Amino acid sequence: MVQYRKSKKFGPFRITASGSGISYSVGSGPMRVTRRADGRVQRTVSIPGTGIRDTRIVGGSQRRAPAASAQPDIAAQLLKLALLSLVLFVFGGFILSVVTTSVAVGFGVVGGLLLAAWAGLGGYVVTLIVRRHKMGK
Repeated sequence: MVQYRKSKKFGPFRITASGSGISYSVGSGPMRVTRRADGRVQRTVSIPGTGIRDTRIVGGSQRRAPAASAQPDIAAQLLKLALLSLVLFVFGGFILSVVTTSVAVGFGVVGGLLLAAWAGLGGYVVTLIVRRHKMGK
């Protein structure tokens, strides 16, 4: 299996497309919370500048990773990514429009950033779908 990973950051938010699926996280500096491609939620705490960090799976049962043959449901993950993008657009656009006192600027900037992220990740998602389709034959 070919390994790859592509990430896009928007302030404290990060969206990652990889061979195992799509994940997203929020946080910066010493703390980050991640929804991994396998569905588990992970929290990472670090001491900046030392290389020391602690990563733990939080909430729910700490189940084992799925078998190597198990493949994530791409349609469900794309739906989650679309919903996350909508939330980022609404909240980010609102916050930026308050800061800049212009609704057009606020939503225009956030919308442009999200559109660029979707365009960048779109190629990788299509590649993932094509590779899985070829493996299924």
